Amino acid sequence: MKKEKALEYLPKFPELSEKLKTKTRQLLSPHILYNAAMARCTNCGEEFFSEWEPQNHCSAIRCPHCRVKARLTNCMYNYTGRTIQDMKNAAVFLRGKDNNLYVRCFTLRMSFSKGKLIPDIDIEEVQRYVFTPSGSVRYGKEIKYIEHKGGWLEKTYGENWAVRSKISDPVFGNYSDCSNINLAVVKKTWLKYSMATNVKYDYYFTPIRYINFYRKYPGAERLIKCGFEQLVKDMASPGYYGAANRRADTIRWKETEVHKMLGVSRAALKLIRAGVIGYDNYLAAARHFPDVCEEKQAEYARRIKNRYYSALDQVVETTGRSVYKLMNYFAKNDVDIGDYCDYLGFCRQLQYDLSEDIIAFPPHFQAAHDRADAALDALREEKRIKELKELREQFEQLMEERKKLEFECGDYMIIQPQSASEIIREGKELCHCVGGYAERHMRGALTIMFLRKKSEPDKPYYTIEVSRDLTIVQCRGYKNNTAGNEKSRKILKVEKAYQAHLDTVKRQEKQRCSQKAKSENNVMIQIGA
Repeated sequence: MKKEKALEYLPKFPELSEKLKTKTRQLLSPHILYNAAMARCTNCGEEFFSEWEPQNHCSAIRCPHCRVKARLTNCMYNYTGRTIQDMKNAAVFLRGKDNNLYVRCFTLRMSFSKGKLIPDIDIEEVQRYVFTPSGSVRYGKEIKYIEHKGGWLEKTYGENWAVRSKISDPVFGNYSDCSNINLAVVKKTWLKYSMATNVKYDYYFTPIRYINFYRKYPGAERLIKCGFEQLVKDMASPGYYGAANRRADTIRWKETEVHKMLGVSRAALKLIRAGVIGYDNYLAAARHFPDVCEEKQAEYARRIKNRYYSALDQVVETTGRSVYKLMNYFAKNDVDIGDYCDYLGFCRQLQYDLSEDIIAFPPHFQAAHDRADAALDALREEKRIKELKELREQFEQLMEERKKLEFECGDYMIIQPQSASEIIREGKELCHCVGGYAERHMRGALTIMFLRKKSEPDKPYYTIEVSRDLTIVQCRGYKNNTAGNEKSRKILKVEKAYQAHLDTVKRQEKQRCSQKAKSENNVMIQIGA
């Protein structure tokens, strides 16, 4: 709609009746404001004698007049009138004298002032809509920019209404949900056959979104009547319901019969409406299997979900069989294509020959699937046992090499763990994370040593991490030596002595490697001579 035409509708917006104003205000959370003498319900506005003490503040009761459950609020508290107690958004639907639908959107704010039984309620109109047979318009407050010293611009909103370029859901400053008031008035406008009052709305699919969609595609009403409400939601709110590619132009809106609008046969429509197959699944099956009858297409659609069509192409490539042979096998043996893909994966890992029909199309699929899965589990277990054996042999060799890292100092001794479970137990008893280092210790990526008292050699005391270059990375006691568990001077002294021992071991290893290299060099010289 052109801007000049859209501005002509602004003076035609109906005012809210007292009944609608009351209904709009009642969206705010109900409170019963009271002082020592009187009380007043914010929902119905009735006043009555107060019977509550100050300690009843914040209790929940029912108003004796309107019977609405409300929160007791002592108005003698230090309310300033600037603290917002509640904020709600509302879209009020109105019928104009021209039979068009008008919508006014408000933000309501309620605050309390000390000693006042009547709350301060601010109602701000933020957006407007008009829906006519020839077009829809959204209005917003006129945007103004105030230039300040320094060149920066401040964005403000004026009092006049301006036409917005896009019809979208109302946008509120608090980004909260919007309540729809007086939606039933739609039946008294030119939209009376739109089914707008029969649709289930949610955060993504609002009356404004649907009415704007219906204005463009009146056939949406027939789809909803035939049970395709979700299809309309997908088209009106693309992407929100997992149907990002659903476009309204895929429907033949000029047709008057629903099965022709959807591009399916009457028999297929019956199955779709009964929930036997999905509409999208049926269309995908019709595209994928154009050479079979509608009954077969419906059967294939029932068996294959949309996400499995790419998997079906891979199955055809893997087995070398035609898609129709595969589908007939699935139907005859009641095979789920997802389970069949798993079965093919088992067969590939087991190196089965899929060119054999007895392998590709087992007569008893579930039994063959379970046997292949069990065989693969047996192979995995065999591999795991072999790896554990190799790891154990590697660990035993490391234990022999780590004997030189063991150390004694006065009443203390430093020993190496005998298994991964000992490291895990150490972490649990000392409440630190050394258990996570067990595997790296087993593989030699680092070394874990236990500092124990000689009088209690089996009781965890301190844990030491040693790097591959024989440097102490950390020495931690109970709860990582947090407040109340700090290291004593004795432990610090032992730690220093142990690092000196590690330095000695490092120096000896270096000398041994140097002598070995020198010896090998002499042997090579003698051989060369």
